[in-house]
Amino acid sequence: MAYATNSDLTQTVSTIMNHGVTDWTTQLTEAESDVNRWLEVNWYNKTFNQGFDQIGRALGSQMDATLLTDTQWTKATVYRALYAHILPTLSPFAVGGDTFREMIDFYRERFHEEMSLEMAKGVEYDADNDGTITRSEKHQHRQDRIYR
Repeated sequence: MAYATNSDLTQTVSTIMNHGVTDWTTQLTEAESDVNRWLEVNWYNKTFNQGFDQIGRALGSQMDATLLTDTQWTKATVYRALYAHILPTLSPFAVGGDTFREMIDFYRERFHEEMSLEMAKGVEYDADNDGTITRSEKHQHRQDRIYR
């Protein structure tokens, strides 16, 4: 199942289908891939799976995005799709700015805010692949000290 659909997109920006495009599925799929990559780099490799060899290659298993809870990443996927894939195609990038460029900045901030909140809340990752998320499979990301 996809993290976000056209319906989720129109709930966030009700006028997004009024610009000559009625299906943003490709852009939402690209944004889902971006969210998965962000999670793999910023959560899975750093917090969940910490085994690395001397040259920095992961020793453990690869992240399996199908084990994530899809609904946890809906907002982040919509925000990423808007600022990185949809709004840039609609913007004329006029000198002095335009509405779409303002929206790009707004949704970029919402994306980073949403990812931070979900990380603090806890990433739901069904590591044993049994179809249920137990308390031990909800991984909160905290940084209590500075790493150098």
